[in-house]
Amino acid sequence: MKVRILAFLLIISFPVSLLSKEKEEIGQLIRQASDENDSVRISANIKLAEIFTEDNYSLAEKYALTALEVSLTKERKKDEADACNALGLIYIQAKKYDKALEKFYNCLKIRKEIKEMAGVADCYNNLGLVFRSTGEVEKSLEHFLKAAEVAKTNNYQKNIGAYFDNAGKSYYMNSEYELAYDFFMKSLVISESNNDIKSTATVLTDLGMLFIKQDEKEKAMEYLEKAYMLAKTNRLLPETRRAAEVLNSLFILSDDYKSAYFYYKEFTRLTDSIKSIKLANRMSFIETEIKFEKEQQLELVSVEKEELESTLILERQLFILALFVLAAVSVIIILMLLFKGFRRKRTNRKIINEQKVSIEEKSGVLYLQSDEIGMLKNEIDRNQNLITQQQNENLKIKNQIIESAEYASRISSALITGKEEFRRILPDSFIMNMPCEHGSGDFYFISKKADRIIIAVGDCTGRGVAGTLMSVLGMNLFSIVVNEKGIARPNVILNTVRDLFNQSVGDKSNDHMEAAVISISHKTKTIEYAGAKSPAYIVRKDHHGAEELQPDRMRIGDTDMMQPFTNKSVSISEGDSLYLFTDGFTAQFGGKSGKKFNNNMFRQLLIWSSPRSVYDQEAAIAGAFHEWKGENEQVDDVLVVGVKF
Repeated sequence: MKVRILAFLLIISFPVSLLSKEKEEIGQLIRQASDENDSVRISANIKLAEIFTEDNYSLAEKYALTALEVSLTKERKKDEADACNALGLIYIQAKKYDKALEKFYNCLKIRKEIKEMAGVADCYNNLGLVFRSTGEVEKSLEHFLKAAEVAKTNNYQKNIGAYFDNAGKSYYMNSEYELAYDFFMKSLVISESNNDIKSTATVLTDLGMLFIKQDEKEKAMEYLEKAYMLAKTNRLLPETRRAAEVLNSLFILSDDYKSAYFYYKEFTRLTDSIKSIKLANRMSFIETEIKFEKEQQLELVSVEKEELESTLILERQLFILALFVLAAVSVIIILMLLFKGFRRKRTNRKIINEQKVSIEEKSGVLYLQSDEIGMLKNEIDRNQNLITQQQNENLKIKNQIIESAEYASRISSALITGKEEFRRILPDSFIMNMPCEHGSGDFYFISKKADRIIIAVGDCTGRGVAGTLMSVLGMNLFSIVVNEKGIARPNVILNTVRDLFNQSVGDKSNDHMEAAVISISHKTKTIEYAGAKSPAYIVRKDHHGAEELQPDRMRIGDTDMMQPFTNKSVSISEGDSLYLFTDGFTAQFGGKSGKKFNNNMFRQLLIWSSPRSVYDQEAAIAGAFHEWKGENEQVDDVLVVGVKF
């Protein structure tokens, strides 16, 4: 209880100080990124690349490439190596492993040339990260151990703990748990002796995961709570979130759902905090960019102002000179006019007549403009009347659309299998169906054939009338394929439905359908699955996790992707739960930060609710959706079908 109270008090103060600190740091770095000093400019660009590596790949790559370009131009070998290293880390995050290897090998070559052995050790470690990401565990181990050897030989103690930890993770992936434990413990000793809080928290969590794997829950609890409190006390958000996530899994395994829910809440809150910091970084970048643009514009305006003032001074001098010349000329003219009075009178009369004509011409122009203004007023009045008529027409069209939507909805309701019929075939099941508008583009289908039960869930293009009509087409096609043609194999069902769908809507249509099909055999205790960009989840009776049945990455209606759908077969046991769903739930914006309900949160919700009865599950999942949505508008149709075996 004390751990939880302290954790709650600490979490409140996490994001605020971090946000202001990182915002100030980013603003300063963006200014330095344009500095005339090459060293300052390269260093700032590399640091900005590191900050944006995880959440903004293109921006991080831009800064790292800028640093690399300046380094190559100025022939700065150490900076070139640092820029290559930053690019390699960016490409790991983007899963562009070939590019990552290229940059790390370039970095390694340069650091060996300039004899920067600490950097050489880091390069070996980063190469190990790439090989571990590509599943080449033995190669990753070779490079992690090489990194530790180089660091030890050159008395570079700072990161040896991290290298040993990475080696332990590779042994863990290779199921060599004793070796994993040895390297984790070596890492822990070194990290604690170096007072490296971040590495210590990381390796404590790794040890907790290792003991969970070996079913030593008490030891796992001890290490994980140490990791959690150490990271929390030192305000290490990612490490705190990781420890909370593993503690949530541990308490689920221990059937302590109250504690599991507490750490799940901590995990989601920390996730939101990290996202807030990343968003603040992005906003700080935008604010600083705008500020730079304004400063540049002000400098430009200042230059233009100086040029304008110089021009005005020159014009004023010319004007004064012109006045003197004009005065002199006027005196001469006056003297001449005194001798030529008659000529002067005739000239004045001519000037007066010309002015009179000019005034009359201007009066005529004003009269014409007055007429044009009157005509424009009449035109505006006519346009106003047309707008009023158009508004009335739009209101009629809106009413017709609403009536069409309600009619389409009634057609869809008449065709879709009722919940009672669904539960007659599968008694231990639920259907949570929440259309976004009057009609729905989501639909479900069920049919019993001999010893098999066929279930399908589909998500069609559009909402309202358009979505309803497409869902009616989808239900009819599944009925034809399953009930009339007697096809029971899921991938063959999808192949046949796709052929009929393309015949119905045409090859050039933009309409499509995502669908998942399940064939259940209680006799053989197996299910067969095929999916058109629509996955399914199985939560086993021990409720330890959700097993994802992955679909083919193509939709029904994608005429440029016509490969046959693949079939998957999975064994089931009494107490297992199966879930089919559309993407409307995870697409919903809500929560405190107004973000989407992501796939990981949805998976955790299914695991958490799976021990309950199907009726309680439906209520819990629906309640979670409404709580998340809050006052926000529902963005898409929502359909979740659950079956407990």
